[in-house]
Amino acid sequence: MKHIYHHSKKVFILALLMLFSITFYGQDAKTTFAPYWYLKASLGLGWHHGDLSKNDIMPQKMGFGGDFAVGRQFTSIFGVNTKFYRGFLKGEKPWGTFEGDYYDFSINGTINYTNLIWGYKDRKFTTYGLFGIGQTHFKAKMTGTAVGVGNNSFGYSVSPAANQGNGINGRKVALSIPLGFGVDYKLDDQFSLNADITVRYTDTDDLDAWTTAGSPKDFYSFVSAGVTYKLDIGNGLKKMAKDFDMLTIAATPKVLEEKGDMVDVEITGTVPAKYFHKNAAILMQPVLVYEGGQTLLTPFTLKGENVMGDGELIKTETGGTFSYKDTFKYSPEMNKSKLMIVPLAYVAKKGTLDSKEAILMGAKNAELADREIADGVLYTSERIDNQIAGMGAEHGYQSEVIVTKSANLYFAKNLYNLNWNLKLNKAEASQKAFADLKEFVARGWEIKSIDVDGWASPEGEESFNENLSENRAKAAHKDGLRNLKKMLADKKLNLGFASIDDVKFNVNFHGQDWNGFTEGVNKSNIADKDAIFNVISRAGGSLQKEEEIRNMIVIYPEIESNILPPLRRAEISVNAYEPKKSNEEILALAMSDPKALDIYELLYAADMAKCADKMGIYKSIMDQYPKCWKSNNNAAIILMKEGKFDEAEALLNDAHTMYPTVALVINNLGVLHTAKGDYDKGEKYFLKAQDLGVNVDYNLGVVEIDKGNYEKALGLFGNTTCDYNVALAQVLTGKYAKAENNLKCAEGCQGQISYLMAVIGARTNNASMVYENLIKAIKVYDGYKAQAKDDREFLNFENTPDFKAIVQ
Repeated sequence: MKHIYHHSKKVFILALLMLFSITFYGQDAKTTFAPYWYLKASLGLGWHHGDLSKNDIMPQKMGFGGDFAVGRQFTSIFGVNTKFYRGFLKGEKPWGTFEGDYYDFSINGTINYTNLIWGYKDRKFTTYGLFGIGQTHFKAKMTGTAVGVGNNSFGYSVSPAANQGNGINGRKVALSIPLGFGVDYKLDDQFSLNADITVRYTDTDDLDAWTTAGSPKDFYSFVSAGVTYKLDIGNGLKKMAKDFDMLTIAATPKVLEEKGDMVDVEITGTVPAKYFHKNAAILMQPVLVYEGGQTLLTPFTLKGENVMGDGELIKTETGGTFSYKDTFKYSPEMNKSKLMIVPLAYVAKKGTLDSKEAILMGAKNAELADREIADGVLYTSERIDNQIAGMGAEHGYQSEVIVTKSANLYFAKNLYNLNWNLKLNKAEASQKAFADLKEFVARGWEIKSIDVDGWASPEGEESFNENLSENRAKAAHKDGLRNLKKMLADKKLNLGFASIDDVKFNVNFHGQDWNGFTEGVNKSNIADKDAIFNVISRAGGSLQKEEEIRNMIVIYPEIESNILPPLRRAEISVNAYEPKKSNEEILALAMSDPKALDIYELLYAADMAKCADKMGIYKSIMDQYPKCWKSNNNAAIILMKEGKFDEAEALLNDAHTMYPTVALVINNLGVLHTAKGDYDKGEKYFLKAQDLGVNVDYNLGVVEIDKGNYEKALGLFGNTTCDYNVALAQVLTGKYAKAENNLKCAEGCQGQISYLMAVIGARTNNASMVYENLIKAIKVYDGYKAQAKDDREFLNFENTPDFKAIVQ
């Protein structure tokens, strides 16, 4: 029987060596496995295989024992542990019995057969093998039960000197080689149950206190059940906390920037290999910290390979990269701030968690070191000059008005001599026209000119009609001179001229009046109007047209009786200057007696008046003419300049209610709301005014700056130069040279202009430009000192002595 054990031992060792060689080559394959430490404790029964075992395979007497191990699982297949065994053995033969007391210490390698054969994955049930080397410290005593067999002992104090050893309490020491096989059932990520059998081969035949010449060495077996506890979970978090500085985390841009009242941020990072535990996750909480508060951004999660749920996967073996984007609303307290990453690592047994509170309540966790990734927020885009000029309404007053009165002299067919007995000249309308014309001249207004225009009807020969119309104009001119002379002779009249030579006459002749003919036919009762026009239009030249008209006179007598006679005329038009008050008189009356002026004179007076007097005149107009939108509109512009937005809004709303389609009022409502900082509402009014025909491109450009659409704003500004807002949009698009040129000639608040110049200096790393312009800006407005001190535009200069001296 011992011979069988001897050979089986060799076969078993050889098989294990072969498995070890396979394991060695298998380690090249990368897995998702993460190494861990563990503790293992087992209890069980052991039996001896030696001279005093009654049955070598299944002994009748067994002893109680237990072992304890500390180990490290390096890969999913291979591990190492140190094991301590304490046990008792018994055995018997017909000729004797023995009892043994044993300590065993060994260093062992382990092989996971399941992962070796089928590859690693997180299983509930696995099998493993064990091989190692150690020492057995034993004491054993044999009691003879047959005649001639004496008692014997090893390792006791009463044992013969040759049978005593230098082990624990004088025990004998033997080399041991443990070989084993077991099964493991996983309860959770920390605990598992196991059962195994271990055979410990030794280099001695004295384990049973009986030595037989030529006999194989003694060995014993141990069958046990126990529990394994993994120590790697907590230690993994500690390692991640310790090595967190190995991660690279960066924000883009390094200094955040407000755009369209929002701030965009992008965070990227790299996690090195071997850092991330497969069962762990990290909640990354970006937070913007500033004086008096903080703003939490949307958190994001990095997770290990075994973790379920949302998050960016980071592999243990290779590490990985991550990226994150978020947008948050800007507020002024963010100008001087720090963007921090506040990380919290935790064991994600049930998957990722979405909040710090959930992690602290329900998972093992470790706080990692906070990391600053961005410094402050640039807010230069907020420096819009929103005091857009309103559109004033024109006063409508004309300082020079030409008034014209006209009358016609009529002539007989083909004649130019003046005949007052002609039917048309005797008509009541003609008589009244000349009476009105005489009365108009008698007013004494300064006469600019008298126009005399001669005409002929189109049925005659063209050249004849040209001469005829000229002679008719001359005849009318002659009669006009005669009448003016008679009026000058009347001493009761105070005319606007002293001599007939002071009056300018413009005498003109026009030949045939085709337009008058067409208009006469259209107004007539002739049924065949279209036929008449078709005949005339088909006629080749003027002679043929004249012939066709003569033919139609025969067909349509009404042409000769009603249409042609009024065309044989001379028109007399007197053009006179309407008397006007002087500018001085208008201004004086507007202040002292506004009721003495009409609405146009009052609007003109307000336009001419000094700034201090304008508002009073507009109030007078509102009292006298409550439905005048122009006074409301223009007064509102004055109030907006004074910062009295509520009063201005009330006036504009009244005007808009009365006249809802007046584009200037609508535009100015947009200007008002823009000045109050409500760009969205301002834009709505601008677009409505645009639909009504007003050019509001500049105003819309200012709105686009607020939206963050800087290139679009420049497109709307067009060719506008020497303007602050244009320069601001150019700064925000990196066109620094153009912006500088625009600011050099820009009008407006010089403090505002100088501060933006300093920003250009900072962005182009021009220190002298920064310092010189900040000094200018602060001279205009001392508040720029505090602004510049915290403005991240000057981040690269804030520690320089010159900058500190300026902003202190």
